[in-house]
Amino acid sequence: MGASQADRVQLGARVRKLREFRGWTSVAAFAKHAGLSQSVVHRTEMGKTHPDFWNLARIAAALDVTPQYLAGMIPRLESAPLEVVVRTQSVNLFIEQNALDANDAESMRALAEHHDAPTTVEEWRRFRSLFSRFEELREARRSTLGDMRQFPSTHLRPASPEGQTPAQRRMKAHARSKN
Repeated sequence: MGASQADRVQLGARVRKLREFRGWTSVAAFAKHAGLSQSVVHRTEMGKTHPDFWNLARIAAALDVTPQYLAGMIPRLESAPLEVVVRTQSVNLFIEQNALDANDAESMRALAEHHDAPTTVEEWRRFRSLFSRFEELREARRSTLGDMRQFPSTHLRPASPEGQTPAQRRMKAHARSKN
């Protein structure tokens, strides 16, 4: 059983809006990027045909959204602004492709709510890579600071009966020599 004319038109409108949002002004260039013929993309956008599953999957992948979204199967996103749709869809694809655990997935979805969040799977990949590197550096810093606390530096401890550090004594001596 085929899709209704209204379903085909809505699908075509979603594809066209997303294609333009992603910067693909030319149907031909987008079709080449998606690995499809220009005719398939054009007929889909015009609502003249509903692509088969494989073509729908290719279009969705090229737009960083799910086939379910393109097919109108996610009602809560129907009235959402396009920016919210692309952030939500791209983070969900990223989570699915990278098999993130529930805690990481929830953190990524929370980040997707920010207006400056990544809007493509590749941007999410780069973001996660940078964030992971940041976490590694932070952990390394914590362990280094922990080591430093075990062995406090002698130049930070008062070394004289007056309670002055060597650096403070040098500064005082320098100030006296100027007078």
